[in-house]
Parts: sequence; C-alpha cells; structure tokens
Amino acid sequence: MNAQPHTLVTPLLTLTDISIAYGDHLAVSHAQMQLADGEIGCLLGPSGCGKSTLLRAIAGFEPLQSGQLSMGGRILATNQQMLPPEKRNIGMVFQDVALFPHLNIADNIAFGLQKLSRKERTARITELLKLVGLPGVEQRFPHSLSGGQQQRIALARALAPRPQLLLLDEPFSGLDAKLRESLVPEVRSILKTLGISALMVSHDQHEAFAIADKIGVMNDGQVLQWASAEEVYNQPSTHFVAEFIGHGDFIHGTVHCPNCVDSALGRLRSEIPHGFNAGEQVEVLVRLQNVQYDAGSPYSAQIQQRTFRGANILYSLLLSNGDKLACLTDPSVDIPVGAAMPIRPELQNLVAFPASH
Repeated sequence: MNAQPHTLVTPLLTLTDISIAYGDHLAVSHAQMQLADGEIGCLLGPSGCGKSTLLRAIAGFEPLQSGQLSMGGRILATNQQMLPPEKRNIGMVFQDVALFPHLNIADNIAFGLQKLSRKERTARITELLKLVGLPGVEQRFPHSLSGGQQQRIALARALAPRPQLLLLDEPFSGLDAKLRESLVPEVRSILKTLGISALMVSHDQHEAFAIADKIGVMNDGQVLQWASAEEVYNQPSTHFVAEFIGHGDFIHGTVHCPNCVDSALGRLRSEIPHGFNAGEQVEVLVRLQNVQYDAGSPYSAQIQQRTFRGANILYSLLLSNGDKLACLTDPSVDIPVGAAMPIRPELQNLVAFPASH
C-alpha cells in the first residue's frame, strides 16, 4: 500500500460499534468501518452473514440496537434516534432492479427529480443515459431492455438526485457471468468518473475485487476485516478470511524459526506476519497458485481427484500427513487418480494461524 502516513483522510461514512438485532437474534455485532469520500467499498461474505442487514441500516431501513452511524459529520442513526431514509441523501440500487414497468426510461430516471424544472430534468436524464452508455432510450420501457441495460438504468435512477453515497445490494447477481464480467468494471468507471462514494454487498469475491477499493469480509454478523483488496488477500486477519478469500487450503506445520515452518512439503521459508515462537503448531495457508507440478521435486502427494477444465487440469491432492491441497496444471500433465504427483511449494509470504487441532 502506498498510503501516506501523515495524510489524514476525512471519512464520509463512519460505522461505530453498530449492532442490529431481530428479536433475540443478533444479525450484526459491533461492526466498525469507515468509507472515505470517493471510495468504493464492498461487504463480502456468505449468505446470512449480515451484510445486507448492515446495508439496510445505512439506508435507514433497519434500527440500531447500539452504536452510531454518521455520514459527512452528520449523525444518521443511534439506538435513540433514526433519520428517515429520504433525508439521508443516499441512493440505492437493488438486486431485482425495481424499475417501474409502467413508466418509460425517462420517467423512471426522473422519479427522484421532482424538484428540478422540466428543462433541468431532461438535461439530467440525457447526461445520465450518456454516462451509462445508453443514449436515446428515453421513450423505451424497461421490458424492452436486456438485464444488463435495466441494471444501468437502475444505476442512472439512483444517481439522478446526486446522492452523497450510493448503496448497491448484490446488483449483478441476476446477470449471467459474462455480462457481469463486463458490467462490473463499467460501473466502477462510472462511479469514479462522478467521484461518488459507494458501498456494495456481494457474495462473489471476484466481483468485489473488480469494483472495490476497500473490502469488508463478514461472517456471523461480524466485520472480520476492513481493508484494501490487496491487504485482505495477502494479509488476512483471521482463519475465516484466509479460507474465504482466494479459496485456499491449510497445511499443518511447526514453526522452526522466525521465518520458517517445517511441513509435509519441507521447510517453508518466508516472514511470518503473526510472529510465532519456535515449536508452535500452526496452519499455513496454501492457495492454488502456491502449488506447482515439478517432476524433479522430492515431495509428492497422492491424486484423489482429477478434473479436466479445458485449458487446464485441476488435481485434488492428499499429503502424507492427511492434509489436502489442489494443483492446477496444463493439459500436457496427465497423471491418473491414485498415482503420486511430484509438487513444489511456492509461497512468497507465509500466512499462518495457530493450529485448531
């Protein structure tokens, strides 16, 4: 990260120790995070972890059990007070698009522009349609547009009143993978062009990495880590974050020195961020790119499963101590299930956690 330590960035959105409950169920527990002006954030986690609940609380649809929510120096909510959604200057894009089917595109976008004159409304609609890459569709109706085009119109409608913050609740989940791949960076470009702050909810980490400056990994109602995508990937703060981001495996090892761990793949050498003592039992994160096929390696693993994927073959491997790994090779490396595959570990930095068993 290239952040300048002496430069103070004033946060636009601040969540301080926020908890949200439904009856006896604590949906969000003591969440803390800050989103800077012009920054795009993403709440990432499995279904039911509390990310959409947290987004709805920011929008003003859910009361706080405790904590404080503020934006631009203004308190939006505490457990004692709650500013109504329409007074928060926050735009929202929903998963199901929620365009009005009986209104044409111009009227859909103009829905939040009643305070403007007709001339100003027309100019704003034209500007936004050009921005989202759909000029000239003012008189068409939502049903005549594709899913991706409808989502762009939903974005234009949310941006029309010039909100201070834009919230997006899994906005791409209803679209096919190829369309998402092109639309996500387009939406990021639009938001960056406008300099608008945004917070998105997603369960897709590739989507999160493609759009966000900051990622908040959530599980069981807690924000486990809020940091840049690079930091979350390379320096996960918890075992869950390490396992969830990048789909890694863990192998058991014993710390030998401040920068080496003995394992079934030999002595792994790299700085260990958490600073374990010699002799401690740890679990080391090993991602797919960290395991290479190497015919000359003294280390091998038994092939449990072989999956042909066209451009490559994915092997599921079992080490001598029972640890499991995955290895991706090109199709020329064709070894049958049950055979031993010689492999070489390639870890630039060791991510280790105390052994759970």
